[in-house]
Amino acid sequence: MGRIIGFHRSSHSVFECQYHIVWSTKYRKRVMTLAHEKEYCEQLLRRAAIEYGINILSVEVDDDHVHIYIEIPPQTISRRCGQDIKERQCPEDV
Repeated sequence: MGRIIGFHRSSHSVFECQYHIVWSTKYRKRVMTLAHEKEYCEQLLRRAAIEYGINILSVEVDDDHVHIYIEIPPQTISRRCGQDIKERQCPEDV
């Protein structure tokens, strides 16, 4: 069987698991207003994604929310995956 374009193949499955996740700050408060804050947030997300084996397709950090479009292999998916990444990327003072 040849490679199916857009899908990934493992020994017993063919898959494409992509998710669009949006996190917003409490009360949509604008806390990430400076460029270096947005870059730092994106760096934290990318580090967490590497640790979890997640492929980040795109990230957009705005003043009061974050959009992330990711691809997760089925063996990596867990109920708390998104929450775990969110907890790692949010500093305590934000």
